[in-house]
Amino acid sequence: YMYNMANDPKQSKVAGDVGVIPAPGETAGGASGVNGSMGLGIAKASAHPDQAWEFISYMTSQPVQNKYAKLSLPIWKSSYDDPAVQKDQEQLIAAAKTSLNVMLSRPVTADYSRLSNILQQNIQAVLQGKTPAQDGMEAATQAADRLR
Repeated sequence: YMYNMANDPKQSKVAGDVGVIPAPGETAGGASGVNGSMGLGIAKASAHPDQAWEFISYMTSQPVQNKYAKLSLPIWKSSYDDPAVQKDQEQLIAAAKTSLNVMLSRPVTADYSRLSNILQQNIQAVLQGKTPAQDGMEAATQAADRLR
């Protein structure tokens, strides 16, 4: 959704100057991706589980996913080949399609939020030139180990 907002002249001063590419992978020319999606579920104590399932089925259907593709990337792999989904966001859809093929799930841990914060702070320090890469990653590893 940020790509489309950033490229909308009514909402952004940098419209037309925003691009997107897949995140780099481990090999030259390779790509990587991390699944940051959210899930839908039905609480065990739900008073209306059948209606909840109908809602989930509707929201995750391909036609609905395609309709909202300007706000959130669709969950259907075949949607990325749909000209209507690609329209006016070809660069984003191409990058997302590439990343989908190499996407990994985020780590499953109760401390994910704290782990993410540790990584963000240390990687940012490296990117800003405040910390050498080796030191930043060692600090992140030590802090992450303390979460165990």
